[in-house]
Amino acid sequence: MDRHQNYYALTCIQSVSVAVSSISIGNTLAKHDAGIAICSVIVGNLIVWLISIIIISMDIQKRKNAIQIVNSYLGEIGTFFAWSILFISFLFWSSSQILAILPIFETYIGKKMLSAISIGLILISALISSGGIRLIKWIAYLSFPPILLYYIAAPFISNYSFANIGSWGLSFPLIFSPVLFALPYMIYSPTFFRHSRSRADSYLSLSISILAFAFFEFSSIWIQFTHGNNILLNLISFFVVICYSINNNLYNIYIASACFDKFTSGIKYTFLGILGTIAYLILPENRSSLLIQSLLNCYIINLGIVLWIAFLVQFLLRGKVHAKEKNINLLCWLVGCFVSTFFTNEARLDSSFPILTGVSASTICFLFILFIEENLWATEKLLNKR
Repeated sequence: MDRHQNYYALTCIQSVSVAVSSISIGNTLAKHDAGIAICSVIVGNLIVWLISIIIISMDIQKRKNAIQIVNSYLGEIGTFFAWSILFISFLFWSSSQILAILPIFETYIGKKMLSAISIGLILISALISSGGIRLIKWIAYLSFPPILLYYIAAPFISNYSFANIGSWGLSFPLIFSPVLFALPYMIYSPTFFRHSRSRADSYLSLSISILAFAFFEFSSIWIQFTHGNNILLNLISFFVVICYSINNNLYNIYIASACFDKFTSGIKYTFLGILGTIAYLILPENRSSLLIQSLLNCYIINLGIVLWIAFLVQFLLRGKVHAKEKNINLLCWLVGCFVSTFFTNEARLDSSFPILTGVSASTICFLFILFIEENLWATEKLLNKR
């Protein structure tokens, strides 16, 4: 396994895939004063950084991928559930990512070649990913500078003025917009960070990536313009969309490859690329599909919070994660998933309420069990002294 990727390589990979994707919350941010949106995005991304740095610190010396880390804290049953959720999520991510960029492609090339180009992008991504982390790194190296320059320049030619800052402040829903967007990606980020040459490279890369998250989210507030007949701008925008699409597919394929870690690289990447293409062709674009994706995001975020708490408990109490602790962690995750499922319905697809209730349920379950367990241990110790 490659263990020589520096902070810049890992930053480029994160930035041209996940960070650029964060512009999707721009419509939500643009509905509020820019000052409130900026302050809220900063706070939200600091929360993402705090959770992510603990996630990538789990067994960092053993170079484990995301699924292996889940196995360390939730056992075999928890690993099976996490494996299933990641695999199904990959199928929906592949399909929804293509569907999201279809309207953009239609703007430039019309409707005739849409499906062929979209399928081609997935297959090209699968072919590139067969080269492993090194080839993915070089694609990210080539893509990041032009994408960054585009999003630096785009606000200056936007129809939205920089002067429209409005009032400053914080908005609770806006704080959670970047958190809820980024966490499903960042929870599986150890699959990439295991290739880091050192812990310092991992931490620095994470911090710069979070800054990139914030930058692209800021930019999305002001990027509101029509291309019209500007051929140069159309070509640049089309190139940026192609770069983003390929890198995002590479990211999705690579994190999903953790599900098939025992297979050789070329086989599993090609297999996942074909599955992503099939998912795009057969998965329907309707409310039921969105409902499933919403539930999957709830489960993944609950998983991240449970891993986060489990790591802190292990660190503070300086204990090892035995079978009992794994079962407790799994129980808390399943409780959160059940509560999220109970409160999820088609009327709440765009709501953070199911996620927050699920996370709250997992946390309360964790605290309740920990309270009972520690007091039973303390009582037993005192009784034995007598």
